[in-house]
Amino acid sequence: MFWVGKIKQPQCRELFDLYWTRLSSMTSCELIETRDNESLVKAAEKEAGNSFSVVFDENGRHFKSSEWAEVVRRLQDRSVQELRMFLGDHDGLPEGIKSKANMTVSLSAMTFPHDLARVLVAEQLYRAMTIIQGHPYSR
Repeated sequence: MFWVGKIKQPQCRELFDLYWTRLSSMTSCELIETRDNESLVKAAEKEAGNSFSVVFDENGRHFKSSEWAEVVRRLQDRSVQELRMFLGDHDGLPEGIKSKANMTVSLSAMTFPHDLARVLVAEQLYRAMTIIQGHPYSR
């Protein structure tokens, strides 16, 4: 997961860490926090051979959790080595990252603080993995 800045709100940091720890026990995860959009673009240049990029943007596609899990499952079935997820700062993501994305996803028609959006992405990715694995969390 790539994003600019760090989570500032302690409550959001705690929730993010909870879901990230749970997710990390199910699959390999890496978090790349950069100081600015320029650093984000540089970090994004280092790409795995078989990767799939998702950007989160208000103009993206809306998914139910079960539909998002199906996207993740299909990527696993295609042996995608790396699911790259990008969240922008208050100005959004650089056009260079958005234009190269395989998919654009919206978390909601509503606007969320960046710290909370990061928690939501981690939780929804964890939820997708539990749906795929038939874990009772998703029920």
